[in-house]
Amino acid sequence: MVKHLTYINKYMKSKYNWAEIQESYDSGLSQRQLIEQYGMSTRSFLLAVKRGDFKSRTRSEACILDRRNNPRTSESLEEHGRRTAKTIAEKVAAGTWHTSLAKYMHISYNGVDLHGSWELEYAKYLDANSIKWIRNKDTFSYTYDGKDRKYTPDFYLTETDEYIEIKGYKTEKDTAKWLQFPLDRKLKVLMKKELCDLGIKVKV
Repeated sequence: MVKHLTYINKYMKSKYNWAEIQESYDSGLSQRQLIEQYGMSTRSFLLAVKRGDFKSRTRSEACILDRRNNPRTSESLEEHGRRTAKTIAEKVAAGTWHTSLAKYMHISYNGVDLHGSWELEYAKYLDANSIKWIRNKDTFSYTYDGKDRKYTPDFYLTETDEYIEIKGYKTEKDTAKWLQFPLDRKLKVLMKKELCDLGIKVKV
């Protein structure tokens, strides 16, 4: 069985010009288009990738290419973003928005788990300006809606002994957190305006 698979692998390697196929793929063709053009199977791709003869795109690279080649896809994503922003704004105005989408978006930056692109850009800003920081783990008690809760700001600046909160939308719950923050500790809340004032480019 192993000998059979080895034979198939060698056959697939010699049957196709993978340098040419890679060049066609890098120019923008999809795997489906390559299959049609070169008359190969999906298995051929898998074996080529395993051998190191072919490198497929990452998901992010595929999305960028799709947006570039398909204006409708880009327009659809932009429209989806506008609808999402509008829905969030309406919930914030109605006082029914109490969950940040960013906390579900995990981004690894120099081994640190950040939530959302705004936190990532702020972390880059701190590093670019040689401001020492860590991902904050300190929690502070507060009461909201008759319940005792815990609040954990996003960043801690070690040299200035200052906590930083990155926030897209402010709710009544957020206000309760900030008003009840210990008076002997420093907390700074950075929303879009404050981030932009620092020269940090953020997307909504």
